[in-house]
Amino acid sequence: SDVLFRDRVQIVAGEQSNLVRRQKIDLHELSRERWILPRSDSLAGSAIGDAFRSRGITFPPSGVIWGGASLMRAMLPQRDYVGAAPASLLRFGGNLRDLKVLRVDLPIRPWPVGILTLKRRTPTAVTQYFIDCAREVVGPFVNREGHLR
Repeated sequence: SDVLFRDRVQIVAGEQSNLVRRQKIDLHELSRERWILPRSDSLAGSAIGDAFRSRGITFPPSGVIWGGASLMRAMLPQRDYVGAAPASLLRFGGNLRDLKVLRVDLPIRPWPVGILTLKRRTPTAVTQYFIDCAREVVGPFVNREGHLR
């Protein structure tokens, strides 16, 4: 395996949200907000649920809508919702860049995102080209610790 970067969940809101101007927000405060969350059986959705429960907060919070990136894109900029998404989706998902990351300390460990190759198998030229391109694309966005900026 070759780890390209370590991904993490980030909490986001639309540019007009009052939460965007806050320097630090406790997860307990956000439990009273309306949420748009990734499905609970996804990696990010499961991690958010674990984060809430580890802090003794009821999960899911009231007013939650389960959905993906397209729903977040449609709802967050216009309404007072809070969302959660992997940093990679926010960085590389072109239609989500206008969402603002909130300063929330989440008890969620970053997870590796990478490329797996089979032992004793030489990648085809096309596969190797894809791997090289993936490294080139993410390289400028990865800090010394291997996390996305």
